[in-house]
Amino acid sequence: MKLSGNTILITGGAGGIGYELTKQLTALGNTILITGRDQAKMDRAKAVFPKIHTFPKRRFRSGSDRHSLRKGHQTVSRA
Repeated sequence: MKLSGNTILITGGAGGIGYELTKQLTALGNTILITGRDQAKMDRAKAVFPKIHTFPKRRFRSGSDRHSLRKGHQTVSRA
């Protein structure tokens, strides 16, 4: 599995194991999208890792919500 140059969605990427994944995978040169319920935590993660993209939970209602995932991908593609 290629560990760099990917676009990766991490749910809960602003805290705990998700934060550590964000840290490690960002260091490997991936594009990281994180979701979470706590906007303050996501803001802190964004301050530490300015290249990540954050989306509050309301943007991704469930893992099977393809419309929301597509919209997130389009947001990142324009960045």
